[in-house]
Amino acid sequence: MSAQHEAGAATIHRVVILGAGYAGLSAAIQLASRVKQGENVRVTLVNAQERFTERLRLHMTASGQRLAELSIPELLEGTGAHFERGWVTAVDVNARTVRIDDERVLPYDTLVYALGGVADTAAVPGVEDHAYTLNSAQDAEVLADRLSRLGGGTVVVVGSGLTGVESAAEIAERHPELNVVLLGRGEPGAAMNPKARAYVRAALDRLKVEVRSGAEVVKVLPGTVELATSSAMP
Repeated sequence: MSAQHEAGAATIHRVVILGAGYAGLSAAIQLASRVKQGENVRVTLVNAQERFTERLRLHMTASGQRLAELSIPELLEGTGAHFERGWVTAVDVNARTVRIDDERVLPYDTLVYALGGVADTAAVPGVEDHAYTLNSAQDAEVLADRLSRLGGGTVVVVGSGLTGVESAAEIAERHPELNVVLLGRGEPGAAMNPKARAYVRAALDRLKVEVRSGAEVVKVLPGTVELATSSAMP
């Protein structure tokens, strides 16, 4: 065997996955499981925190429910995938490197981008100062603390997609002392079939969630949201 072939055989193919949400974590585990014994492939999962955030259940955290805390390193144990904690601050596609925390550089041969998304708090004036988001477990916990101290009043949930519907329902069920209003451009469950959509609406009615469709929030003020129709609601 030639020296060049031996050197090539020893080269490690570096797979770097950015983001350890559902997609990133699944990709790391499944890719690592496909690496055969003796193959020179290294799978590295990069995430800012060691805690795995169950984004699909953040509405439960926001309503005050306690969820099991899952550790990403523990979830990766025995899979062969490696964990690298840190914020991704830059990707150089020409050099094939990822910069982490502006201090470390991680080279890659194959890059999987699974950083996901966050709520756009800059598009509507006042959101950053007067609204809560469900971007992370920490955000949901802050909202849960706020709801637990209200004792009464109105909670406005903006967005009639699945997250908005689930959040409104959970808050209404866990905090019957609060009036919950669900605002959205479309009907709750608009993308579902008629039977499922009717079930969603019946559940919201049972929980006494007030639904306002065709509503677009253009500004958030302390205690009030302004709508595109020039009306406002507390």
